Amino acid sequence: MTALERAFQLARSGRVAGVTDIITSLKREGYYASQIEGRLLKRQLADLIKAARKGSVNSDPPGTRSVDND
Repeated sequence: MTALERAFQLARSGRVAGVTDIITSLKREGYYASQIEGRLLKRQLADLIKAARKGSVNSDPPGTRSVDND
């Protein structure tokens, strides 16, 4: 798993309070957090954290969600 994949996993978990916590966790787990940069990426992660903490993020692993084709 790449650092970027792990960052998204942490964001969806609801166990982190912000992007800084993700970066800290990545470093602690031995990942290089240098990939976690840029305004858009950080916004995506922050939005996922916010949604997860509200309990509205689907907890299914990526690739296993059903998609409606309306």
